[in-house]
Amino acid sequence: MKAFNLRLAKQGHPVCTRDGHNARIVCWDYNSVVNDNRPIIALISEGENEVAVVRGLDGKVSQNEESNLDLMMDMDGWELGYKDAVAETCKWLKKEFKAWNRISVEAIIDKYYNEIMEE
Repeated sequence: MKAFNLRLAKQGHPVCTRDGHNARIVCWDYNSVVNDNRPIIALISEGENEVAVVRGLDGKVSQNEESNLDLMMDMDGWELGYKDAVAETCKWLKKEFKAWNRISVEAIIDKYYNEIMEE
């Protein structure tokens, strides 16, 4: 798990709560009657049901303290899929463009994977 990243979440990367419940964001621009600066509406899985919650742009329940219900980026499965996708793309590039044969697939994965994970 990584800290909530609004840009990655908007791109469709998986989101969960700090305590591991799956979550999906259904709204980014909620205007509450109570102007509490929490424009995200997320549905958090509770068994077969979902619970609607509001969160700030940072995915947190509260600015003042950490909560098990804060939104996080669920990167575990995504990391593996990302590495596989980059590896397949590199193999294709090496086949199509001879210049790519001088670059190792592992070096490319490490470079781009680390850039994504640091965001």
